[in-house]
Amino acid sequence: MSETRQPATPASIHQIEGQTQPRVASKPTLMPLLALIARLVTLASLIVSLSVMVSDSEKFDSRTSLHFNDIYSYRYVVATCVIGIVYNLSQSSLLIYEVGSGKKILNHPFPHVIFIGDKVILCLLATGVGAAFGVTIDLKSEIDELEDAFEDHVGFGFPSVRAKLDDFFNRAYIPTIFLLIALLTCGVSSVLSSLALAKRTP
Repeated sequence: MSETRQPATPASIHQIEGQTQPRVASKPTLMPLLALIARLVTLASLIVSLSVMVSDSEKFDSRTSLHFNDIYSYRYVVATCVIGIVYNLSQSSLLIYEVGSGKKILNHPFPHVIFIGDKVILCLLATGVGAAFGVTIDLKSEIDELEDAFEDHVGFGFPSVRAKLDDFFNRAYIPTIFLLIALLTCGVSSVLSSLALAKRTP
């Protein structure tokens, strides 16, 4: 004797779907994870660059010393690092929550803000790298020319002062290199934010 099948009701359909297709917790996609790694590397590089730059100083005697504050381009590098740290710290905290929870917390207008912010920070870091490398190379060459001229007219140079100046400017290369690393990883973040904005644009 065959059994008669009753039509499936909407409630039973939902029940079957719930049994056959269990709810799976959302996992973070690859793009937020890459963006988080890039921002953390940028943040770490900026912190190292800032700490080394502000500690760069040289004392010649009891009354004469040279500090990063004495060179405007190095002041600009410090300001650039501070702005980049604040921006990337805020973006990293959002990405840490998004990657950890698998949920997007940003509404539609925010990708445009991140897109513009990444481009602004990228420009600041690029100009900071150019300013730091440029002024360091120029001043070291000026010191060479000054010592050569001094030896030609007086007959002797200033080796002790020259050595300290070389140490000061050589140390300035270290924060500049880390700033360059931050620039490259910030470029990666800029590309990823552009891709994220393109996905949201209808």
